[in-house]
Amino acid sequence: MTKKVRCVRPDTSFKETALALVENRLSGVPVVDRQGRLVGIVSEADLLPREALDDDLLASAQALFEGNFDWDALFKNRKAVALTAGELMTTPVQTAAPHTLLRQVAKRLSENRLRVLPVVDHGKVVGMVTRHDVLKVYCASDADTQCNVKEALEHRGYVSPRYCIDATVHEGIVTLGGTMIDAESLHRVVALVRAMDGVVAIRNLLRVDSSAG
Repeated sequence: MTKKVRCVRPDTSFKETALALVENRLSGVPVVDRQGRLVGIVSEADLLPREALDDDLLASAQALFEGNFDWDALFKNRKAVALTAGELMTTPVQTAAPHTLLRQVAKRLSENRLRVLPVVDHGKVVGMVTRHDVLKVYCASDADTQCNVKEALEHRGYVSPRYCIDATVHEGIVTLGGTMIDAESLHRVVALVRAMDGVVAIRNLLRVDSSAG
């Protein structure tokens, strides 16, 4: 997560909004009110229509002359003539909380086709999380991922002699082997590991042995 984020106000000019985007080195800049509460977001895509404005005006003039002017298209392209962040911004805004799981963040980014997600705490923007931030978890070494998996299993009490679980990691793929006392525990272990950051996939070789309990 990027913590030092420059925000803009609804009355911030087009140029200043563009500068904030460049300064943040992110694909979106939060728009906040006087109390610092998030009210919208301006993305790079929101600024791009202005670049095509001249061509659009030429095409619109020709269409108007020919009698087939698309008024709906004009409304959709209103951001091309926007002068402030308030006119450019998208609202409502998809957000995350500081405690939101990374997998949930990834899901929101993917399902909504977003590049960046504001992180909000009590209405205030405390950071921005990007697709790059999500992908970084898969750059962890296999050794680190294996250590995290084993620590998580131990923390949840999945330790010998009641449980006998072996976890190895190769290229982010976790292989789980050993025995569980019942099928319910087995499914819980697989779900726990699958939800961990950096786990690409699971090769489940666990088996149930009720006599182990």
